[in-house]
Amino acid sequence: MIKKTICCALFLSALMSGIEARADECANMATTLQEIDRKNTQQLAYLLKTCGWPTAPDGNLQASDDVWLLAQHADHDHDFQRHVLGLLEQAVHRGEARGKNLAYLTDRLAIAEGKPQLYGTQLKIDDCKIEVHEIDNRDAVNARRKKIKGMQTLEEYERGAVEVLLPAECREKSK
Repeated sequence: MIKKTICCALFLSALMSGIEARADECANMATTLQEIDRKNTQQLAYLLKTCGWPTAPDGNLQASDDVWLLAQHADHDHDFQRHVLGLLEQAVHRGEARGKNLAYLTDRLAIAEGKPQLYGTQLKIDDCKIEVHEIDNRDAVNARRKKIKGMQTLEEYERGAVEVLLPAECREKSK
């Protein structure tokens, strides 16, 4: 699985760099990623049912971050994501998960349900432009973000996303 993950990362990097990829390679890669996500979701559901949310008595939130990341990418199972959101919210209140992760999963589900985001974490790239998926109000979003440790303002987040997500030629156009 590690080899496939590395392959996927290199493939996505090539796409972001403007290297053309064959359509059949894209379809095969998307299918592989979906299969991996489904298997990860099944395994995670079993672990959460059996063991519960990972504890962090020493303050190490790595296991919690890993659980969140797998749930964040379980877009094929919104019921599961909602279940994890409830567990994540409880874990944040206990100090065993990051509020930032709660914001990301909250927004991911909002988009899936056709609702505006509360934190503005989900972005879309269209024609060399990064846009935040629908939000209710920039000032309200920034007020909510300010209450969460480690979250930047929406404007800072957008500027950072341009540097990380856009290919170089797009970044040049946006200057």
